[in-house]
Amino acid sequence: RLKDWIDEICSCLAVLINVVESNPEAKEQMLLMEFESNGHAGALSVIELLVMLFNFASESLKEDKPGATEITLDALHHNEREALGSTLKVYSSILLGFLIADSIEGRNKAKSLLQTHSLESITNSIRRCLGFYQSAGAMTDKTEASLQTLLKKLSENV
Repeated sequence: RLKDWIDEICSCLAVLINVVESNPEAKEQMLLMEFESNGHAGALSVIELLVMLFNFASESLKEDKPGATEITLDALHHNEREALGSTLKVYSSILLGFLIADSIEGRNKAKSLLQTHSLESITNSIRRCLGFYQSAGAMTDKTEASLQTLLKKLSENV
């Protein structure tokens, strides 16, 4: 089922975020990884794969459509599909952000693949996540500082 697949992918992305955030060597190794794909000509880079996940999640969510409302705990409890899509979007944007934050080449590659051709959709996703977890009181000071630093890096030299 799609729900199970998205849940599994989100769990993997969460682990990878923690690894990449705390280990620069792992970050460099991850950027060198390539993934075989039946539906894609040639191997996919990790940046390509994360942008594909982000774009998939973005397309399936109402939040990016006109008249979008704020993400709330109540809204997420009432729509499991949107909750999973939102989680996939956030985790893929955070991992992508950590991978490209210090790389002009990585940023340019991500921009070329994103539907908006800018990092604005990535930074907006991270900002919304930050706001959501702050309002829910579910974020440590360290995580908040890390995401704020990530947003600052991604906003520089855009």
